[in-house]
Amino acid sequence: MTTASTPRDVTASAIHRLKDWARTDDPGAANDPKHRVRRAIVWLWRLYAVVSLLLVVDSLDRLLGPTAEPAFGRHHAADFGGFYTGATIVWRDRASDLGDIDTQKQVQAEIQAREQTGWKWFNPLPHPPVLSLLTAPIAELPIRTAYWLWVLASVAAAGVAAYLLARVLSPAVPIATTIILLCFEPLWHLVWWGQVDAFILLPVAAGCALLLRARSGRDEVAAGLLIGTLALIPQYAVVPFLALAVARRRAAAGMAAMGGLLALASVAMVGRDGLAHYVDMVRYFGAFTGTATVTERAMFNVRGMVLRLGLDLGEQTIIRLVWAIALILAALTVAAAGRALRPGRAPDLALGLVLLAALLTSYHTHRQTLVFLFVLFAALVGRSLAPGTHPAVALLWATPVIGLHAATAILRREFPISAYPIQTYLAPVCLALLLLLALALLVPHLARHLDGWPRVTVARLPQQKSGDGSVPVGEPRPAVRAVTGS
Repeated sequence: MTTASTPRDVTASAIHRLKDWARTDDPGAANDPKHRVRRAIVWLWRLYAVVSLLLVVDSLDRLLGPTAEPAFGRHHAADFGGFYTGATIVWRDRASDLGDIDTQKQVQAEIQAREQTGWKWFNPLPHPPVLSLLTAPIAELPIRTAYWLWVLASVAAAGVAAYLLARVLSPAVPIATTIILLCFEPLWHLVWWGQVDAFILLPVAAGCALLLRARSGRDEVAAGLLIGTLALIPQYAVVPFLALAVARRRAAAGMAAMGGLLALASVAMVGRDGLAHYVDMVRYFGAFTGTATVTERAMFNVRGMVLRLGLDLGEQTIIRLVWAIALILAALTVAAAGRALRPGRAPDLALGLVLLAALLTSYHTHRQTLVFLFVLFAALVGRSLAPGTHPAVALLWATPVIGLHAATAILRREFPISAYPIQTYLAPVCLALLLLLALALLVPHLARHLDGWPRVTVARLPQQKSGDGSVPVGEPRPAVRAVTGS
């Protein structure tokens, strides 16, 4: 018979869990440095998790503070207006007109008049039609209600994604890693505008976690299906698919299957005439230079970096230069990841690398899409905590995470957004990081030192229940195990 827990028992249990979380060593291997997570590095990540909570205050104030611009006042939530427009068109059973720019403008004008918004400009909706089918129910809600529910759901999706990655890639500090990822400034930029990336991040993160722990071909196919949701932002799916096609073909097959399924659903929705509208819209979007705050120069990719150089070259020459650099980076990434994605090598770094390359080589990338760096950040945190790692090497792994994470918050606060400080200063840093990781995974001497993931790291078994099903309060966990990610 199970006895009811008293408030005293609950308090004691909470204190015990807090003490257990604060422990940094595996008591069963305290004298074995090969199976001990370094105390100083563990506390580094816990302290930085606290710092990250301070760094995110400015972003939260911009979203929810007393002086925050109200949703749909002018810029705030404007991108969500595009998704709401697409959902409304589908909800009205006009899916064949979804890609028609005039239809989008007409429906947006109706929404703006009905909801009395200050959001007045038009942004085309370039995502595959099936995305509007998935979001169609929000059209039943007032736009402001729908937006705030979207914000809550986006943060929840990002939270689950962060925790999944933390449990697999940095299990020694899963809570600290989750907090750090959730405090990444691009996530809050994403929800401020009302973008969709967090919802796609969740299945992609789940797919990466499943691929890293895959025990069978079926697991790999399932992982590929999840990662294949990147097809909802098609330009980001190319590099990951090619890398998987080289090293994990079952996962690539799953990714292709998901992409094909989404494509078929989109074609079935809009029909032949609707496809013609989408072709016209893609051309329009490709030439679209946006507003004062949404321009090609604001992009976080090779295209944006080249344009910000202000080269005195013709437009066609610049386009060729952008494509040449992007193709070289993509090929380098596929070659490096194609080797490292294989089990027992460095699939954790390879997955982070391919997502970083997907962002930098894509034709259209804004800073909210940096949320896909969750995978790379979690992998680097885990590498810094590998037992037996020299402190200097651990700090080397930690530097890109802390540097990029802190810099996004600081640059956003200290410089006017019109100067594109995050894109201007951090895109080249990410490019350098991509080159370093790719070369490290390609050079045999360096690659041998990175191989061998999953590394043995420390985690504790759950508390053992007593015979009556209750959990003893205040007792130490009875056993330890090595989490290998397999």
